[in-house]
Amino acid sequence: MKKLSLRTKSISLVLLVTLISTFLFSSVSFSISYAETSDLEVGETYFGFKLVEERNLEELNSIGRVFYHEKSGARLFQIENDDQNKSFSISFRTPVDNNKGIPHILEHVLLTAGSEKYPVKQLFFEILKGSLTKNINGFTSPDKTTYIFSSMNDKEFDDLMDIYLSLVFNPAFYKDEKSFKVDGWHYKIEDKDGPLEYNGVVYNEMKGSLSSPDTLLYYSILKSLYPDTNYAYEFGGNPSEIPDLTFEELKNFYDKYYHPSNSYIYLYGDMDILEKLDFIDENYLSKFDGIDVDSKLISQEAFKKRRDVTVEYPIGMEESEEGKSSVSLNFAVDGENRIDTWTSFNVLTYMLFNNPASPVVQKLNSEGFYNISGGFSPTFLQPFLSITARNINPDMKEKFVDIVLSSLEDIVENGIDKNLIKSTLNSVELELRQQYARDINTGIMYGELVMLNWLYDKDPFAGLSIGESFSKLNIAIDEPYFEELIKEYILDNDHSSLVLLKPRKGLMEERLAAEAEKLEEIKKSLTDEELEKLIKDYIEFTVWNNSPNSEEALSTIPTLSLEDLRPNIEEIPTIVRNYYGIKVLHHPLFTNGVGKINLYFDASTVRQEQIPYINLLAMVLGNLSTKNYHYTELPIEKAMYTGGIYYNTRVFNKPGSNDEYYPKLVVSSMATEDNISNMLKLIGEEIKNTKFDDKERLRQLISVIKGNLEAELIGGPINMGAIRNISYFSPSEKYLDTLTGFSYYDFIADLDKNFDDKYENIVKNLDYVKKAIFNRKNLVISITGENETYKAFEKNFFSLTNSIGSMVLPSQKYKFDFDVKNEAFAAPMDILYNFAAFDLTELGYEYTGKMEVLNNLLQLDYLFNELRIKGGAYGAISAILNENSFILISYMDPNLRETYDVYKGLVDYLKNFNLSEEDFEKYIISSLAQYYMPVSNMAKGDLGDSYYFYGTKMDDLNRVLDEILNTRPEDIRDFAKIFQKGLKDKYILSIGNEKIILDNGDVFNKINNLIK
Repeated sequence: MKKLSLRTKSISLVLLVTLISTFLFSSVSFSISYAETSDLEVGETYFGFKLVEERNLEELNSIGRVFYHEKSGARLFQIENDDQNKSFSISFRTPVDNNKGIPHILEHVLLTAGSEKYPVKQLFFEILKGSLTKNINGFTSPDKTTYIFSSMNDKEFDDLMDIYLSLVFNPAFYKDEKSFKVDGWHYKIEDKDGPLEYNGVVYNEMKGSLSSPDTLLYYSILKSLYPDTNYAYEFGGNPSEIPDLTFEELKNFYDKYYHPSNSYIYLYGDMDILEKLDFIDENYLSKFDGIDVDSKLISQEAFKKRRDVTVEYPIGMEESEEGKSSVSLNFAVDGENRIDTWTSFNVLTYMLFNNPASPVVQKLNSEGFYNISGGFSPTFLQPFLSITARNINPDMKEKFVDIVLSSLEDIVENGIDKNLIKSTLNSVELELRQQYARDINTGIMYGELVMLNWLYDKDPFAGLSIGESFSKLNIAIDEPYFEELIKEYILDNDHSSLVLLKPRKGLMEERLAAEAEKLEEIKKSLTDEELEKLIKDYIEFTVWNNSPNSEEALSTIPTLSLEDLRPNIEEIPTIVRNYYGIKVLHHPLFTNGVGKINLYFDASTVRQEQIPYINLLAMVLGNLSTKNYHYTELPIEKAMYTGGIYYNTRVFNKPGSNDEYYPKLVVSSMATEDNISNMLKLIGEEIKNTKFDDKERLRQLISVIKGNLEAELIGGPINMGAIRNISYFSPSEKYLDTLTGFSYYDFIADLDKNFDDKYENIVKNLDYVKKAIFNRKNLVISITGENETYKAFEKNFFSLTNSIGSMVLPSQKYKFDFDVKNEAFAAPMDILYNFAAFDLTELGYEYTGKMEVLNNLLQLDYLFNELRIKGGAYGAISAILNENSFILISYMDPNLRETYDVYKGLVDYLKNFNLSEEDFEKYIISSLAQYYMPVSNMAKGDLGDSYYFYGTKMDDLNRVLDEILNTRPEDIRDFAKIFQKGLKDKYILSIGNEKIILDNGDVFNKINNLIK
């Protein structure tokens, strides 16, 4: 709900590793008692639930149980262990047969409309106001709808479980269609001379979602492979068809699918299962009789030949169509054992389609296909494999197919390089070694694995045997296992499709014109009486929508009390050493024999005009040849001995200062103790010996970087927009914008366009920046791991440092131009992202923990009501960044000027703020969520590094916690002064809908095209 997973993208190797690793190593640091005993007996009935099956889940150090509720027909799966972060979910199989977005809209409506027991408008967000956990959500998939949460607090867990069950089985939306209008769609018209418009949260969300070419490609792949099934429809809803959905259809859909007989309940963690079964039975399931629910998913009959589909997406009138197309070759993969198939194809997909060492990728690169990716999507009745090339021209599609298939034929005939197989499997196993700890998402992740089979009427335990499934893949080293998969499921598989996604100028204008014409025709078709009624209905709806919940209704929501909470700050152990002139941080934490290393190189030695080259350097290192390895050999070598070598840029601000900041280039990797020497040698090889003079490879990489930046700008520009907005006044964010933001995109676009002319200069700059950054005088090293791991690092210390120079360069003093205060970036998108920021330090204010409470209030009360409920935006954010800047963000927003008026209205909201002590306490409690979040030891090590560079001490952390706990309403009112001063400067930025931006051109100093 908060961030709907509408794009069920391919599960990557990273996710596969995370899932497998949890199974293989989660038992390392926990008691084994659950694996030994159980007090329940299979075949017995407990509070209406018959225990159908119980298994000892040794890999998870847990017990797994399947229950069947005999009266209602509900299914329940439990994983019992000693994890204090308990999880719950309830899912319903919800196939669709149209593009109206019924399951998606219903999910929203159920979470927000309240229930008979909890008759509260926007219940989901009222809960968040006082919740210790932020892991509360709902999401819609192509064939199911799921409602999930997790919590470390026992009372909160029980309360939320009651609320969720009440929402899905006894909803309140039936009584009034107004909640449907809020979250689905409604007509907006204020007077008879005004335009008739559509509005609604999901309506605007899907306008934003489908503005992304990647989302459109995903839906198109599903439709191309499964045209005769429910997967052919846009389950999230197509904005052109959402307004065709009626309230009656929504209720009928609920009646059909939201019955216990079609439900899948999941419980995880340390709990009294009998107590939970008793509660669920007595309060909910005992009131239902089992029925036959026709939610059967339709299987697509296999094709006799490949289906080719062409889909268009809009680009700006001034954009070039060159290199803006994508092509995806897709195969339905319906193996006998879903989990073995899933595990095998995730590894195969990474090995052959996401790896520069792959012969398929190498051949594609040599023929002009640079941005290649593969993915396997298992969360369907019939999973599928996709191989995609982005940033191409339409006439390249058949060539793409020929290269992929001929390369795979060669692999089947000659076999896969055994080192490629070994390195891929070794890389996964290394990740498994370090992913031993449970975190905030562990329980929910297990639940999704159970559903991989359970939803399709297969063994739910099978999804919990991924570790076993992965171990089978070692056979591929000696036998042609992967080669046989390729032949059976790709080369000999006619159930395939080829989707070409290509740009078309003017398409967005045509869509907007068609929508406007449709609405005008609807308006003209109305009699005067009908029009007046529509206006009256809208006004009444607006009044209802703007009215607060009654105290009586709000009192039904169970709440936590501050008196019951004991927030705790864990001190991260950090030993600081000076080792041969280099600062070394050691975090002595248990990591199961794996060492995590971070190398922090000072980047302030780089000249101002070369700042963008720092990030370009980070992006090309490891992807170019070195003195001793070709770039196609490096991935194999790194995967043999490490968990990968990663280069990133970071900027650490002095807390509370926009002027004092510390730019870094960070090198990160991990290895087992006996491979730390190899890891350090490989890092040294890439740092010292990378060659920048491979002209065609460098051209490829810059082209891919540009394409990825454009995908981010179109699909979700929140991060880059926030950096740009704050860069209007902040030197540190101006630096960051030059390094990774809009200015960096301009830099990359220029290099891509004029590559041949600039090639020699690019090489010179990369070489200089590399020498300026990578030297011992600039370096801080961090190691996370046990003492033996640290000793292995010390033993091999010089194999790294001997590869690093010792040139002494002064830190640069950067001076930036701050002329632009507000601007807009226009694009063929249906929605907007609106930003407003100001400098706290310039106004004389210092960060305090009270601002965390302020953030909660703004996001969950003022911005939520004004922008989402009244304005129809999908969401809004307020944040304090680096303890020096305040920013407001709306996203997937249909409005522009109205949103900036809402931002200005914050001043009056804060001046007049007044809540009872009980209501205000909710916001303090929800501000404590960060203190109730499980964190892995690897993540703790990275956090400890941040504390070091920020200069954060335990006293600082405790002070912030104390300030949160002691925030009072008068403190919130005092913030009005900050906003009154800050918002006067009009540091604003909008990204998106070209027409709205141009119609409001007087708001901005400058309007740009988003895409070059």
